[in-house]
Amino acid sequence: AGAAADALSLGTGDSPTFTDLTLSGGDIALGNGQNGTLSVNATSAGHDGRDLTITAGGTTDKGDTGGDLILQGGATVASGSGTGGDIIFQVAAENTYNTALTIDQDGTATFDGNVTINPQAAGGDALVISNTATQISGDLVSITGTVNESALRVITGNVNFDA
Repeated sequence: AGAAADALSLGTGDSPTFTDLTLSGGDIALGNGQNGTLSVNATSAGHDGRDLTITAGGTTDKGDTGGDLILQGGATVASGSGTGGDIIFQVAAENTYNTALTIDQDGTATFDGNVTINPQAAGGDALVISNTATQISGDLVSITGTVNESALRVITGNVNFDA
């Protein structure tokens, strides 16, 4: 038997247009000669922009587990002083992209705006900070403020310190 033929092969400069595209192989790999982008084209005036949804695989059996959505920054595998890539979440406002959240290569999450926890969506414990390992050094929670400014303010409710 001969080698399997490519279902679709595109050369440099080819720009095909598809109504829908389904890939059964499971992978889309972009070349490394440039940065890559997956986007939805802009709409015309008077029409809202279109959403882009990325969804992991679901299941039809409630006893099975759905697939995870894994976002990865680029890895640095060679020796040297390079670091891995961050994961950066940006939002658009007034035709400008603003970073809302950066997850650094060391796992540090930095929010560039306020973090609001919806107490209506929480089942009583809107924010829980816990450590399941023995705390051997450092602080589990550290609140740092500016001189003459409040570092922590409780507007209403009780503050309980349990030993």
